[in-house]
Amino acid sequence: MVKALYSIFLGALLAITINFAIQTFYPAASYPEYPTELQAVSEDLTAAQQSAQTEYDIKVVDYNKSSDTHAQVSLALALFASLILIAVGIFFTSPKFAPLYNGAAVGSVFLLYLTFIPSPYIIASKFNFFAALISLVIVKIIGLIKFVKLETK
Repeated sequence: MVKALYSIFLGALLAITINFAIQTFYPAASYPEYPTELQAVSEDLTAAQQSAQTEYDIKVVDYNKSSDTHAQVSLALALFASLILIAVGIFFTSPKFAPLYNGAAVGSVFLLYLTFIPSPYIIASKFNFFAALISLVIVKIIGLIKFVKLETK
């Protein structure tokens, strides 16, 4: 029972760490700011205001294109990482490291969940990524110590 819970927890940490890594090291573009010239506008636009509006519209179109590209690349990265995790979970079958491999397989499922159903409440930053990475390393070390009996001569 403890090994199963460990595998689930390890999988969740793997998914969170990979998701934060993708968001941290491949950040999305920021939405263009609305021009200050257009914030208090009467019905008739001046030439400068029309120019500012046109520039803003072009920036929004460019942002939408880059946002679509970013989403596709992020999804491809997450799918690739998920495939690697599931391959580790399937092809490495040593009973000695079973909780670790099972955690990788579970992590691939969690990663797909985080990828396809993004939460607006998850804000990735370098701090979040490194906190998740340190937690993952600690959990891996604890799993190696607890579940894998290293043979000493």
